[in-house]
Amino acid sequence: MAKKKKQLLILFIALGVVVVLLVGLVIWNWYSAKQKAAAEEAAVIHVTTVEDPVQLTFCNGKDTLSFAKKDDAWTSQDNPEFPLDSTFVETIVTTLADLTADRQLDIVDELSAYGLKDAKEWVTITDESGDSATLYLGNTTGESDYYAMLKGGETIYTIPADLVNDIAYDLYGMAKLAEFPVLSSSNTQTVTISGKMKSTLTVEAAEGDSGSDAEDSASSGGDSSAEGTKTQDYNWYLSGEVDVTKEAYLTALRTEIDSIAFAKLFDFQPDKGDWKGYGLQSPTATLTVQYLDSDSKSQTVTLLIGSTYTDSDGTKYYYAMLKGDEEAVYLIKEESVQQTVAAAKDGYAKASADYQETDADSTETTE
Repeated sequence: MAKKKKQLLILFIALGVVVVLLVGLVIWNWYSAKQKAAAEEAAVIHVTTVEDPVQLTFCNGKDTLSFAKKDDAWTSQDNPEFPLDSTFVETIVTTLADLTADRQLDIVDELSAYGLKDAKEWVTITDESGDSATLYLGNTTGESDYYAMLKGGETIYTIPADLVNDIAYDLYGMAKLAEFPVLSSSNTQTVTISGKMKSTLTVEAAEGDSGSDAEDSASSGGDSSAEGTKTQDYNWYLSGEVDVTKEAYLTALRTEIDSIAFAKLFDFQPDKGDWKGYGLQSPTATLTVQYLDSDSKSQTVTLLIGSTYTDSDGTKYYYAMLKGDEEAVYLIKEESVQQTVAAAKDGYAKASADYQETDADSTETTE
């Protein structure tokens, strides 16, 4: 009996030793991980500016732009009415808040050697109390980093290219673009295209058959949500009489209209005298769509397409404007409104015939 008690006592002692060792191992691992994290954090080179800025100014070597924050939204200080997309400024603020350097260097050469004497690129942020910080951006290091230095500082940093990329925009490149409504056969009522010629298309729900399979919906003018489901078919009529639903040109035209999007803002609050230069006093094409909004209320949107513009890269655009929003002149890619312009110049019937002929020639060439 005494022998058994002695054996149990030895087992309990051994178990206690194992538990103590396990607890000690867990504590040691936790402590080691904490020490490692602290060492890694200590090794991180933070480029400290100011927190929660309410003003930001940057120069990217070409443009100097200033912004102010009010009610959680950023606006241009030069023109508070400008349709600024605040996410561009927020990206810069976030980059500065999280900015770390890959290296920090003592100044051993003239600042001009780093591109930091009279730096052409810089960012200044200011908080609500008036405290500010300016970060000068210099030459590339020859790799993917840039030299940088805080105003009044004595250390040169090498930082990733993110901030340089964030400030590479002009004001118009930071604009929030207007959006064309989401259109489909189910919410489009009429489409009118005018220029030298005028054509009107009306859309009506097909009678009789409850619908077609989803895979046939494009050719039948229908809308669907899932493959194999039944859809409501719609018929498209030219001038209220001629059924053009199955025409290839209509499919191309619908695809174009349903995906209209502006490429960029070109001018804001232009003088009416500038409209002539943009070809918007006598548009090349006017697209008017009457449609139902999400509340099933009838709405009208009108797009004015002016003269052509070619940028320095050779990309071709049209000047464009939404009726009722005459403060903004946009660019829209030429290829994205090709069929609309064709209908405005030649009328729907001829544009459709030309499209079919071109499509047939293309098919023969391919074969």
